[in-house]
Amino acid sequence: MTMRGTRGSRLRIGRLISSPALWLALAVFPLALPQNAMAQRSSVVEGRVIFSGRPRGNVAVQLQDHTFAILDVAFSDATGLFRFRQIPRENPGGLFLVVEEDGFERASVRLDLRQLQGPFAIYLEPEAARVSDGGQDGDLLVDLQQLATVIPDRAREQYQGALEDIDRGRYDDAVERFERAVELAPNYYEAWIGLGVRQMALGRTGDAERSFQAAADSNPSGAMAPLNLGVLRYQRGDAASTAGNDENAASIFLEGIEFLDEAVRLSPDSAQAHFYSGAVLYRVQEYDRAHTALQNALRLDPSLDDARLMLINVYVRQSRLDEALEQVNIFLSEAPESAQRTAIESVKEQIENALGR
Repeated sequence: MTMRGTRGSRLRIGRLISSPALWLALAVFPLALPQNAMAQRSSVVEGRVIFSGRPRGNVAVQLQDHTFAILDVAFSDATGLFRFRQIPRENPGGLFLVVEEDGFERASVRLDLRQLQGPFAIYLEPEAARVSDGGQDGDLLVDLQQLATVIPDRAREQYQGALEDIDRGRYDDAVERFERAVELAPNYYEAWIGLGVRQMALGRTGDAERSFQAAADSNPSGAMAPLNLGVLRYQRGDAASTAGNDENAASIFLEGIEFLDEAVRLSPDSAQAHFYSGAVLYRVQEYDRAHTALQNALRLDPSLDDARLMLINVYVRQSRLDEALEQVNIFLSEAPESAQRTAIESVKEQIENALGR
């Protein structure tokens, strides 16, 4: 990252992050993140509780050891976010994130103590023969097309097997199982999302896009499909911009805005949807809209560090240096272990110099 002064108090800051943190979520497995993501801090594990493509709040997430002893409990907030701030590294038998909710199958995620990664998405599956009654605050709403879809047991078995393969690090096997699941049930929304996530992690972005589009077709009310399609556009536009093809990059970013606007419409309480919307709007220089989207993301999830970094960029582009400095100070206060800390301290110094402080 570079930063240099210009005339008066105007500054030009290169992008503070190479790309937003990747939240391609909707399954019980850890997702790849850039090195600056806060979930990689040694003492913190976080994730979201998901049901039918929507975050679910007020859910107790247990931290258990291999003897099923409960070491700690965290509750998900309105956006589905939960967080454990102190994770014991030394536990030979392993640690698990466990959710046991009435009316849902027990969900369990094993933590790899050698390298804690995240965020972790915990997918709640209704108990057999349970029909949704609409839930509370609309978080269980699904498209009528999905309600009419019957997922064969064989497809569900393949889906669950894929999640187990991921838990064991057998990612190619997981992809094959997801593929078999959607062959058996072409409208299996969660399996399409799981397949797209794994394809994305394996660098198969074209296949991932087709999977996410199939998910969108199978459940037009699900927010995860347009969110992930928007993320893909952000990454593709970023690559085009890095290669110097700015015209093509702008076109791709504009496509991303359409997908992310849809994700925000379907899930207005999703901090990630607002965050990515702000990130793409920033790249097409729609700073006012980007500012609003990023503020919404931080209102929903104040701990979303990458949204704060992007907001600093927006304020600098708008020559709102006092507000940029305020966000820098918040970031340094709330993210003391961030890999970005040295770079942001340099940003702070140069903004203060530009303000004559």
